[in-house]
Amino acid sequence: MASKQNFLKQWLLSALKLLVAAGLITWLILSGKLDLQSLKKINHWSAWFFGSGLFLLGLLFNSLRWQMLLQVDGVEISFKEALKLSLIGIFFNFVVPGGVGGDVVKGGYLFKSFTKKKMFISWSILVDRLMGLAAMLTYSGVAGMLFYQHLKPSLQNSFFTFSLFFLLGLVFTAIVVAFVPKQGIEDFLLKHPISEKFLYPLFFFIKKPSKIVIPFFLSFGGQAMMVAIVYGLGLYLHVDIPWWYFLILVPYGFIATILPISPAGLGVGQMAFYYLFQQTLEQGEFGILAITFYQASQFIVGLGGGLLFVLYKKEVSDG
Repeated sequence: MASKQNFLKQWLLSALKLLVAAGLITWLILSGKLDLQSLKKINHWSAWFFGSGLFLLGLLFNSLRWQMLLQVDGVEISFKEALKLSLIGIFFNFVVPGGVGGDVVKGGYLFKSFTKKKMFISWSILVDRLMGLAAMLTYSGVAGMLFYQHLKPSLQNSFFTFSLFFLLGLVFTAIVVAFVPKQGIEDFLLKHPISEKFLYPLFFFIKKPSKIVIPFFLSFGGQAMMVAIVYGLGLYLHVDIPWWYFLILVPYGFIATILPISPAGLGVGQMAFYYLFQQTLEQGEFGILAITFYQASQFIVGLGGGLLFVLYKKEVSDG
Protein backbone atom coordinates (compact mmCIF):
# COMPACT_ATOMS: atom_id res chain seq x y z
CA MET A 1 0.00 0.00 0.00
CA ALA A 2 2.80 2.38 0.95
CA SER A 3 4.61 1.76 -2.33
CA LYS A 4 1.40 2.37 -4.28
CA GLN A 5 0.87 5.66 -2.44
CA ASN A 6 4.45 6.70 -3.13
CA PHE A 7 3.98 5.84 -6.81
CA LEU A 8 0.77 7.89 -6.95
CA LYS A 9 2.47 10.77 -5.16
CA GLN A 10 5.39 10.75 -7.59
CA TRP A 11 3.00 10.53 -10.54
CA LEU A 12 0.95 13.48 -9.32
CA LEU A 13 4.10 15.47 -8.64
CA SER A 14 5.40 14.74 -12.13
CA ALA A 15 2.02 15.71 -13.63
CA LEU A 16 2.06 18.96 -11.67
CA LYS A 17 5.58 19.72 -12.85
CA LEU A 18 4.52 18.97 -16.41
CA LEU A 19 1.63 21.43 -16.13
CA VAL A 20 3.94 24.06 -14.70
CA ALA A 21 6.49 23.51 -17.46
CA ALA A 22 3.82 23.59 -20.20
CA GLY A 23 2.26 26.70 -18.70
CA LEU A 24 5.57 28.53 -18.58
CA ILE A 25 6.39 27.63 -22.19
CA THR A 26 2.92 28.70 -23.36
CA TRP A 27 3.20 31.99 -21.50
CA LEU A 28 6.60 32.62 -23.05
CA ILE A 29 5.29 32.23 -26.60
CA LEU A 30 1.94 34.01 -26.12
CA SER A 31 3.57 36.97 -24.37
CA GLY A 32 5.63 37.61 -27.49
CA LYS A 33 8.94 37.39 -25.66
CA LEU A 34 10.07 34.80 -28.18
CA ASP A 35 9.45 36.41 -31.57
CA LEU A 36 8.84 33.46 -33.86
CA GLN A 37 7.86 35.62 -36.84
CA SER A 38 11.39 36.90 -37.40
CA LEU A 39 12.63 33.34 -37.79
CA LYS A 40 10.75 32.69 -41.06
CA LYS A 41 13.90 33.54 -42.98
CA ILE A 42 15.48 30.40 -41.53
CA ASN A 43 13.20 27.95 -43.27
CA HIS A 44 15.24 24.76 -43.51
CA TRP A 45 15.49 22.04 -40.87
CA SER A 46 19.26 21.74 -41.33
CA ALA A 47 19.80 25.25 -39.95
CA TRP A 48 17.83 24.40 -36.81
CA PHE A 49 19.66 21.10 -36.44
CA PHE A 50 22.93 23.01 -36.77
CA GLY A 51 21.98 25.65 -34.21
CA SER A 52 20.57 23.35 -31.54
CA GLY A 53 23.32 20.78 -32.16
CA LEU A 54 26.09 23.32 -31.62
CA PHE A 55 24.35 24.66 -28.52
CA LEU A 56 24.13 21.14 -27.08
CA LEU A 57 27.79 20.53 -27.90
CA GLY A 58 28.72 23.71 -26.09
CA LEU A 59 26.64 22.57 -23.14
CA LEU A 60 28.63 19.34 -23.00
CA PHE A 61 31.85 21.36 -22.64
CA ASN A 62 30.30 23.58 -19.98
CA SER A 63 28.80 20.68 -18.01
CA LEU A 64 32.17 18.92 -17.88
CA ARG A 65 33.76 22.20 -16.75
CA TRP A 66 31.29 22.56 -13.90
CA GLN A 67 31.65 18.93 -12.88
CA MET A 68 35.43 19.36 -12.60
CA LEU A 69 35.05 22.58 -10.61
CA LEU A 70 32.75 20.81 -8.15
CA GLN A 71 35.39 18.14 -7.63
CA VAL A 72 37.85 20.74 -6.30
CA ASP A 73 36.19 20.44 -2.87
CA GLY A 74 34.91 16.90 -3.11
CA VAL A 75 31.43 17.48 -4.53
CA GLU A 76 31.37 14.34 -6.65
CA ILE A 77 28.64 14.01 -9.24
CA SER A 78 28.76 12.17 -12.54
CA PHE A 79 29.00 13.95 -15.87
CA LYS A 80 25.51 12.69 -16.65
CA GLU A 81 24.14 14.38 -13.53
CA ALA A 82 25.99 17.59 -14.33
CA LEU A 83 24.54 17.57 -17.84
CA LYS A 84 21.02 16.90 -16.56
CA LEU A 85 21.25 19.79 -14.13
CA SER A 86 22.66 22.05 -16.84
CA LEU A 87 19.74 21.18 -19.14
CA ILE A 88 17.26 21.96 -16.37
CA GLY A 89 19.09 25.22 -15.83
CA ILE A 90 18.76 26.09 -19.52
CA PHE A 91 15.01 25.53 -19.31
CA PHE A 92 14.67 27.78 -16.28
CA ASN A 93 16.76 30.49 -17.92
CA PHE A 94 13.66 31.14 -20.00
CA VAL A 95 11.35 31.64 -17.07
CA VAL A 96 13.57 33.43 -14.53
CA PRO A 97 14.86 36.97 -15.29
CA GLY A 98 18.40 37.10 -16.59
CA GLY A 99 20.73 34.49 -18.01
CA VAL A 100 21.65 33.07 -14.60
CA GLY A 101 18.23 32.08 -13.24
CA GLY A 102 18.80 28.47 -14.22
CA ASP A 103 22.03 28.42 -12.22
CA VAL A 104 20.03 29.03 -9.05
CA VAL A 105 17.78 26.07 -9.86
CA LYS A 106 20.56 23.62 -10.66
CA GLY A 107 22.44 24.69 -7.55
CA GLY A 108 19.31 24.07 -5.50
CA TYR A 109 19.24 20.43 -6.56
CA LEU A 110 22.79 19.94 -5.27
CA PHE A 111 22.01 21.69 -1.98
CA LYS A 112 19.67 18.81 -1.12
CA SER A 113 22.42 16.22 -1.44
CA PHE A 114 25.44 18.22 -0.24
CA THR A 115 24.02 20.25 2.63
CA LYS A 116 27.44 21.07 4.08
CA LYS A 117 28.79 22.31 0.75
CA LYS A 118 26.14 24.90 -0.11
CA MET A 119 28.50 27.87 -0.12
CA PHE A 120 31.12 26.04 -2.16
CA ILE A 121 28.50 24.95 -4.70
CA SER A 122 27.34 28.56 -5.01
CA TRP A 123 30.91 29.71 -5.60
CA SER A 124 31.46 26.91 -8.13
CA ILE A 125 28.55 28.21 -10.19
CA LEU A 126 29.94 31.75 -10.10
CA VAL A 127 33.46 30.60 -10.98
CA ASP A 128 31.98 28.50 -13.77
CA ARG A 129 30.24 31.58 -15.15
CA LEU A 130 33.34 33.75 -14.81
CA MET A 131 35.43 31.22 -16.72
CA GLY A 132 32.94 31.26 -19.57
CA LEU A 133 32.95 35.06 -19.55
CA ALA A 134 36.75 35.16 -19.52
CA ALA A 135 36.94 32.80 -22.49
CA MET A 136 34.43 34.89 -24.43
CA LEU A 137 36.29 38.12 -23.76
CA THR A 138 39.59 36.44 -24.63
CA TYR A 139 38.23 35.63 -28.08
CA SER A 140 37.05 39.22 -28.43
CA GLY A 141 40.27 40.65 -27.00
CA VAL A 142 42.62 38.70 -29.26
CA ALA A 143 40.54 39.41 -32.37
CA GLY A 144 40.17 43.06 -31.35
CA MET A 145 43.94 43.49 -31.19
CA LEU A 146 44.72 41.51 -34.34
CA PHE A 147 42.10 43.11 -36.57
CA TYR A 148 41.52 46.51 -35.00
CA GLN A 149 42.93 48.27 -38.07
CA HIS A 150 39.98 46.95 -40.09
CA LEU A 151 37.42 48.55 -37.78
CA LYS A 152 35.93 51.98 -38.24
CA PRO A 153 38.40 54.65 -37.07
CA SER A 154 35.90 55.77 -34.43
CA LEU A 155 35.91 52.26 -32.91
CA GLN A 156 39.57 51.30 -33.22
CA ASN A 157 40.87 52.92 -30.05
CA SER A 158 38.05 51.69 -27.80
CA PHE A 159 38.25 48.07 -28.99
CA PHE A 160 42.04 47.97 -28.91
CA THR A 161 42.28 49.59 -25.48
CA PHE A 162 39.72 47.30 -23.91
CA SER A 163 41.30 44.24 -25.51
CA LEU A 164 44.76 45.18 -24.25
CA PHE A 165 43.63 45.87 -20.68
CA PHE A 166 41.51 42.72 -20.51
CA LEU A 167 44.30 40.44 -21.72
CA LEU A 168 46.81 42.05 -19.36
CA GLY A 169 44.31 41.66 -16.53
CA LEU A 170 43.80 38.00 -17.39
CA VAL A 171 47.56 37.35 -17.32
CA PHE A 172 47.88 39.23 -14.02
CA THR A 173 45.04 37.19 -12.48
CA ALA A 174 46.65 33.93 -13.58
CA ILE A 175 49.96 34.98 -12.01
CA VAL A 176 48.28 35.96 -8.74
CA VAL A 177 46.34 32.69 -8.53
CA ALA A 178 49.49 30.67 -9.24
CA PHE A 179 51.95 32.45 -6.94
CA VAL A 180 49.96 34.18 -4.18
CA PRO A 181 51.12 33.08 -0.68
CA LYS A 182 48.27 30.67 -0.07
CA GLN A 183 49.08 29.63 3.49
CA GLY A 184 48.89 33.18 4.77
CA ILE A 185 45.54 33.80 3.10
CA GLU A 186 44.16 30.51 4.39
CA ASP A 187 45.22 31.28 7.95
CA PHE A 188 43.59 34.72 7.73
CA LEU A 189 40.30 33.36 6.39
CA LEU A 190 40.10 30.67 9.05
CA LYS A 191 40.56 33.18 11.88
CA HIS A 192 37.23 34.88 11.23
CA PRO A 193 33.94 32.89 11.31
CA ILE A 194 32.31 35.06 8.63
CA SER A 195 35.21 34.83 6.18
CA GLU A 196 35.54 31.11 6.92
CA LYS A 197 31.90 30.54 6.06
CA PHE A 198 31.55 32.79 3.03
CA LEU A 199 35.04 33.27 1.53
CA TYR A 200 36.99 30.15 2.44
CA PRO A 201 34.98 27.96 0.02
CA LEU A 202 36.07 30.32 -2.79
CA PHE A 203 39.68 30.01 -1.63
CA PHE A 204 39.66 26.34 -2.66
CA PHE A 205 39.90 27.42 -6.30
CA ILE A 206 42.96 29.53 -5.50
CA LYS A 207 44.45 26.92 -3.20
CA LYS A 208 44.41 24.29 -5.93
CA PRO A 209 45.12 26.20 -9.18
CA SER A 210 46.20 23.08 -11.05
CA LYS A 211 42.65 21.75 -10.76
CA ILE A 212 41.11 24.72 -12.53
CA VAL A 213 43.43 24.81 -15.55
CA ILE A 214 41.55 22.17 -17.54
CA PRO A 215 38.10 23.64 -16.69
CA PHE A 216 39.34 27.03 -17.88
CA PHE A 217 40.47 25.67 -21.23
CA LEU A 218 37.21 23.75 -21.60
CA SER A 219 35.54 27.17 -21.53
CA PHE A 220 37.04 27.98 -24.91
CA GLY A 221 35.32 24.98 -26.45
CA GLY A 222 31.94 25.85 -24.96
CA GLN A 223 32.09 29.53 -25.83
CA ALA A 224 33.33 28.79 -29.35
CA MET A 225 30.06 26.99 -30.01
CA MET A 226 28.11 30.14 -29.09
CA VAL A 227 30.07 32.21 -31.59
CA ALA A 228 29.85 29.43 -34.18
CA ILE A 229 26.04 29.45 -34.05
CA VAL A 230 25.92 33.13 -35.01
CA TYR A 231 28.69 32.75 -37.58
CA GLY A 232 26.97 29.71 -39.12
CA LEU A 233 23.74 31.67 -39.48
CA GLY A 234 25.66 34.36 -41.33
CA LEU A 235 26.95 31.75 -43.77
CA TYR A 236 23.46 30.27 -44.17
CA LEU A 237 21.97 33.68 -45.02
CA HIS A 238 24.98 34.68 -47.16
CA VAL A 239 25.67 37.73 -45.01
CA ASP A 240 28.93 39.40 -46.03
CA ILE A 241 30.63 39.76 -42.65
CA PRO A 242 34.28 38.71 -42.05
CA TRP A 243 34.65 35.86 -39.57
CA TRP A 244 36.75 37.83 -37.11
CA TYR A 245 33.94 40.35 -36.62
CA PHE A 246 31.91 37.61 -34.97
CA LEU A 247 34.71 36.98 -32.48
CA ILE A 248 34.80 40.68 -31.58
CA LEU A 249 31.08 41.47 -31.41
CA VAL A 250 29.25 38.34 -30.29
CA PRO A 251 30.84 38.18 -26.81
CA TYR A 252 29.69 41.71 -25.97
CA GLY A 253 26.18 40.87 -27.10
CA PHE A 254 26.03 37.77 -24.90
CA ILE A 255 27.28 39.68 -21.90
CA ALA A 256 24.18 41.87 -22.14
CA THR A 257 21.91 38.82 -21.92
CA ILE A 258 23.27 38.04 -18.44
CA LEU A 259 21.63 41.16 -17.01
CA PRO A 260 18.64 40.14 -14.79
CA ILE A 261 16.02 41.94 -16.84
CA SER A 262 14.20 39.31 -18.87
CA PRO A 263 14.16 35.49 -19.19
CA ALA A 264 17.23 34.23 -21.07
CA GLY A 265 18.01 37.82 -22.00
CA LEU A 266 15.06 37.99 -24.40
CA GLY A 267 14.69 41.54 -25.68
CA VAL A 268 17.88 42.70 -24.01
CA GLY A 269 19.95 40.50 -26.30
CA GLN A 270 18.07 41.77 -29.35
CA MET A 271 18.82 45.37 -28.39
CA ALA A 272 22.50 44.66 -27.71
CA PHE A 273 23.07 42.69 -30.92
CA TYR A 274 21.26 45.30 -32.99
CA TYR A 275 23.39 48.10 -31.57
CA LEU A 276 26.69 46.23 -31.97
CA PHE A 277 26.10 45.04 -35.53
CA GLN A 278 24.51 48.32 -36.60
CA GLN A 279 27.25 50.55 -35.23
CA THR A 280 30.10 48.49 -36.63
CA LEU A 281 28.67 46.98 -39.82
CA GLU A 282 25.26 48.58 -40.40
CA GLN A 283 23.84 45.07 -40.11
CA GLY A 284 21.49 45.65 -37.21
CA GLU A 285 18.71 43.51 -38.68
CA PHE A 286 21.04 40.54 -38.91
CA GLY A 287 22.12 41.14 -35.32
CA ILE A 288 18.52 40.83 -34.10
CA LEU A 289 17.93 37.71 -36.18
CA ALA A 290 21.21 36.17 -34.99
CA ILE A 291 20.46 36.44 -31.27
CA THR A 292 16.85 35.34 -31.83
CA PHE A 293 18.08 32.27 -33.71
CA TYR A 294 20.52 31.53 -30.91
CA GLN A 295 17.81 31.89 -28.27
CA ALA A 296 15.45 29.69 -30.27
CA SER A 297 18.18 27.03 -30.56
CA GLN A 298 18.69 27.34 -26.81
CA PHE A 299 14.96 27.00 -26.32
CA ILE A 300 14.85 23.78 -28.38
CA VAL A 301 17.55 22.26 -26.19
CA GLY A 302 15.85 23.69 -23.11
CA LEU A 303 12.72 21.70 -23.90
CA GLY A 304 14.72 18.62 -22.98
CA GLY A 305 15.54 20.34 -19.72
CA GLY A 306 11.84 20.93 -19.14
CA LEU A 307 11.19 17.21 -19.55
CA LEU A 308 14.00 16.40 -17.13
CA PHE A 309 12.52 18.89 -14.65
CA VAL A 310 9.32 16.84 -14.72
CA LEU A 311 11.05 13.49 -14.28
CA TYR A 312 14.11 14.41 -12.22
CA LYS A 313 14.59 12.90 -8.77
CA LYS A 314 14.86 15.13 -5.71
CA GLU A 315 18.26 13.80 -4.74
CA VAL A 316 21.37 14.00 -6.89
CA SER A 317 23.45 10.85 -6.91
CA ASP A 318 26.99 10.27 -8.11
CA GLY A 319 26.03 7.34 -10.31
